[in-house]
Amino acid sequence: GDYNMISTVIRNLISNAIKYSESDTEVKISAQDQQNEVIIQVIDQGIGLSEKEIAKINSTEIQVSKKGTAGEKGTGLGLELCKAFLTKNNGLLEITSDLGSGSTFQLKLPKGG
Repeated sequence: GDYNMISTVIRNLISNAIKYSESDTEVKISAQDQQNEVIIQVIDQGIGLSEKEIAKINSTEIQVSKKGTAGEKGTGLGLELCKAFLTKNNGLLEITSDLGSGSTFQLKLPKGG
């Protein structure tokens, strides 16, 4: 994969995790080396996303924008860019979340040959 694109995706997800979490919570980052892919997770204990918001993020029609825990503005463009970069690198973004108790953003990237 393209190092700069994947780095941008990871930085954006970490930035979002911090933006949408209270200051006294943790953001965890993990990586797993699987047989044919690498899985990277960014897990927060933030405000979470509803099923409707996740569906909007996964669609190509609507960007999701909401304020961070300290009132920071969000445009929704970051996740759009992440999805585009992952698509160019044959990767996937999977989101699981519970409203009010955090989110997990999981990147799946194929291993190079």
